[in-house]
Amino acid sequence: MATMKTKTKNGQNQDSKAGKLAAENARLRAEVERLKTDREILKKALGLFSTSD
Repeated sequence: MATMKTKTKNGQNQDSKAGKLAAENARLRAEVERLKTDREILKKALGLFSTSD
C-alpha cells in the first residue's frame, strides 16, 4: 500500500509529526506508570506512619 507524504503548513511531513507524537505518548505513558508507583509507595508509607502506638 502506497502512502502519500504531505507537508503541513510549517513544513513538517505527517510521518515526522506522527513519530514525534508517538514518542511523546510513550514518554507520558512511562511517566504515568512512574507516578502510579510513587503514589503506591506514598500510600504505604502513610499507612505505616499513621499506625503509631
